[in-house]
Amino acid sequence: MAAEIRPKPPLLAVSDADWAEAVQRESVLRPLSIQPRVGLPAALAVASALGLSKPRIYGLLRTFRANPVTA
Repeated sequence: MAAEIRPKPPLLAVSDADWAEAVQRESVLRPLSIQPRVGLPAALAVASALGLSKPRIYGLLRTFRANPVTA
């Protein structure tokens, strides 16, 4: 499935590279965010895919669930 390209918000001064990273993370985190519970195997798989730590993934999920927008 091709990733949806989201336009960069005009009022935010973010670099193209930072925006691309945010969109890529969002595409991986959004499906997990609708799960009532994200287990260790899923968190580790996403952490590996994004090159982040497991605690960072859980933190990003918490933030995304509170405000589900690309940021």
